[in-house]
Amino acid sequence: MEQQAIELVATVARQYDIRTHIVHLSTAQALPTIREARAHGSRLTVETCHHYLSLAAEDVPDARTEFKCCPPIRSGANRELLWNAVQAGEIDLIVSDHSPSTPQLKLLTAGKRQGDFLQAWGGIASVQLGLPLFWTGCQPYGLTLEDAVRLLCTEPARLAGLDARKGRLDPGFDGDLCVWDPEGTFTVTEDMIEFQHKITPYLNRTLRGVIHGTFLRGFPVYQRVDSTRGTFGPPLGNILLRSSDTAISTEEHTVATEDLRKPKSKNSNSNELEHGLDL
Repeated sequence: MEQQAIELVATVARQYDIRTHIVHLSTAQALPTIREARAHGSRLTVETCHHYLSLAAEDVPDARTEFKCCPPIRSGANRELLWNAVQAGEIDLIVSDHSPSTPQLKLLTAGKRQGDFLQAWGGIASVQLGLPLFWTGCQPYGLTLEDAVRLLCTEPARLAGLDARKGRLDPGFDGDLCVWDPEGTFTVTEDMIEFQHKITPYLNRTLRGVIHGTFLRGFPVYQRVDSTRGTFGPPLGNILLRSSDTAISTEEHTVATEDLRKPKSKNSNSNELEHGLDL
């Protein structure tokens, strides 16, 4: 299904010459389609997620729905092909697809449907562990710290239209920094997870790269205390609103928003045309 969806998107992107982004690429079978589309000039960008580069279907225990996501986890051989595509520059960025859930929605609590993969919530919470997951997995492929910055910072900022202020350490840019020990290791335990619900497929895994502090626009927002605790500063996120009356501009294209002003159904949210991004 994922392969067919990407083939359709690639065809439409080429036919109408529109910039297109493939989210959550999990299957390496789609890589030839992506290569062909780009070879014909399609403006196509592609992301994959930390869980597709870190997990393998053959290692998922029965009824362990904390491993469920959409698209699903593929084989270890598929994972290696994705890493090869990252190494070759065919995958533009790597994202968390952070999707936390309660134990009830994941069907991890006792009951008739406990462990039912078909009915459980599909999503993995990865934002806290993204950098260590990448740094642990990338070592056999010769990827560097510069690659980490490009894949995890620069390209995501560019895709979101924030590359004039984020994604690089340059004068005039936001001072978004991560202080970390790239050689340090740690084991994922429930005690060190900062999510409200301690659900993760990475439990008991040893990861490389210990984060000691995080700065947002130059202000400290997180400081590691020990292996299981950290302290947090006050929330400093900005809400960026884009009105429906404003065109969406990037260095590559401008998308007019006249079509967004079409009459809305009576069930539509009156604030539907206001878009917020918390940074």
